[in-house]
Formats: sequence, structure tokens, C-alpha cells
Amino acid sequence: ATLATSLSGCAAGQVSPLIAVSAEHCGAGWTQPHSGQQTFVVTNDDIASGELYLTDAKSGDVYAYVDDLAPGSRANLSIDLGSGHYAFRCAISDRGVATGPTVTVGGHVAGGPAPVAPVSEQDHKPHTQQNHGWV
Repeated sequence: ATLATSLSGCAAGQVSPLIAVSAEHCGAGWTQPHSGQQTFVVTNDDIASGELYLTDAKSGDVYAYVDDLAPGSRANLSIDLGSGHYAFRCAISDRGVATGPTVTVGGHVAGGPAPVAPVSEQDHKPHTQQNHGWV
């Protein structure tokens, strides 16, 4: 996965979409999807800090993420997108996880990074128990 918080912009003439990070409006703002290199400006509109994941809408695998975004703050997420079905997922502290609408990038364009499967709490449990036993 890609952690991108640089302040670089899009190519000349392109407008960076402003993507909402919140429990109520997760992923809102991505209205003109296209393939290729782009930068999303993500803004935490919630009352709690949160994380934003760009996922494969069908499998839930993660292409990129922004971690620990404080309320009212912004970060950039830069990625080279190919054709496919995407959705933003917002994990807001003490408020749960919300998934935004599915956005389709048309055509037959190969993208940059391959997605990775997310790691769940259940995936960590055996290692946590083993470590607890060792301590």
C-alpha cells in the first residue's frame, strides 16, 4: 500500500478532488474519475481522527491509505490508477468504519501499485496471544 502525504499537486490543468474523511460522508467528492497519475486531497470532516483507505470495491484490498488524519486537517494521497472499481473506506476513531460509494474508472488501463489484502483484528489475534504468553 502507498502512504502518501506529500504536498505535490496534479498535472497542469487537472483539479485535485477534495475527498471527505468522515463517518457520514466517506469518500464524497470523487466526481470525475479517470485513470493515470493523480492526487486526492483528503480532508477530515469528522469530529474524531481517522484513516482513509482507497480500496478495490469488489475485494476490499487496499491500494493506498492516509493514516491518523486529525479532525479538520488535510493530506494528499498520490497514486497511479488503472481501470477498475474503487471505493474509499474511512476508519474513524470510536465511530467505526464507513465505506463510500463505488467509483468506476473506465477503459482498459493498467495502474500503478497492486492492492494488498487488509489485515483484520482476527489476523493479529494468534500473534498477540503468543506474545502475551511470552510476556
